[in-house]
Amino acid sequence: MPGPEGPGTGASGDRYGGAVTTPMLDVEREDGALVVRWAPASPGDRLVVGESPDEADGHEVAHDGSGEARLGDLDPAVRHYVHLHHGDAPVAVAAERLVPLEGTLNFRDLGGYRTADGRQVRWGRVFRSDALGRLTDADLTYLERLGVRLVCDFRDDHETQKAPSRLPAHPDLRMERFPIGAGGDTNEVAGDRKDGLTDLVLAGRLGEVSPETLGDFYVGMLESRSEPLVAVLERVADPVNHPVVFHCTAGKDRTGVLAAVLLSVLGVDDERILDDYELTDRYRTPHRLAEVAPRLAEAGVELDKVRALFSAQRPVLARTLATLDERYGSVRGFLTGPAGVDPATIERLREILLV
Repeated sequence: MPGPEGPGTGASGDRYGGAVTTPMLDVEREDGALVVRWAPASPGDRLVVGESPDEADGHEVAHDGSGEARLGDLDPAVRHYVHLHHGDAPVAVAAERLVPLEGTLNFRDLGGYRTADGRQVRWGRVFRSDALGRLTDADLTYLERLGVRLVCDFRDDHETQKAPSRLPAHPDLRMERFPIGAGGDTNEVAGDRKDGLTDLVLAGRLGEVSPETLGDFYVGMLESRSEPLVAVLERVADPVNHPVVFHCTAGKDRTGVLAAVLLSVLGVDDERILDDYELTDRYRTPHRLAEVAPRLAEAGVELDKVRALFSAQRPVLARTLATLDERYGSVRGFLTGPAGVDPATIERLREILLV
């Protein structure tokens, strides 16, 4: 079965008496090592670990044919991609979903998700993240080795001033800002500035935030502030910008909406998109709740009434996607309609991001 980081990836193949199978390949970090799980498995399978998501140019890993291998002593400054071969035939590639940076909690690869037509999103091309202001020197080395070329920042002036991004000083890396205003879950409150939902809650002006409220907030953001989101989609559609990172403060709201929109037009089904949204609950939400709970208590706010704001609850994004379907027929209908996206941009996204 796929691990908790999301679905495995692979390609349909003819194996075991001609039966068509879809190999599962999952990579997850456990106690500092990478654990690789795949199925179906046999002793003749080959696992090749390297730095490229596109070419199996690394070293072969010994295994016992059980469908599980533990990879230790790997260079921590390198992102590792695991290529699965049935004999000599390459059938799947995968990497860990969460990029193990020290200064972020929610830096994730959007690769590996399957589409309705059986294709997959390429690994190592598009990353989503929370704020990048606490990256360590080791993180900067990691990102430089990763080859990131463009960082797209959705945060507003206040957020970037409070926590400016720290990025590798590399001539091929640039950062562009696409401010959307304060997101639902911001980290800072400054004086009388009450722009984000978090600010309203802590000021006692919003006593409850239900999943429906936050889902509608996302729809409103898409409908009223589509320009920066569309601009980032256009950047993603140009391979010269790859690998590309887009982020906000939490990596949940503004970032989560764009990730959902992108995966949708690539053909990933809603259930997988919601799975990706919920991963924030695994990687970031416990830290965020521990941080914000005392502030909520001080403000006299019951956490359960606003939990949707500080977590990534599935019904939130489900409501957003359902509303877009109801109003515009689909996410694509919204983008090519009121958002003004050229259909050719969507076709380019599919061409360069799907295999």
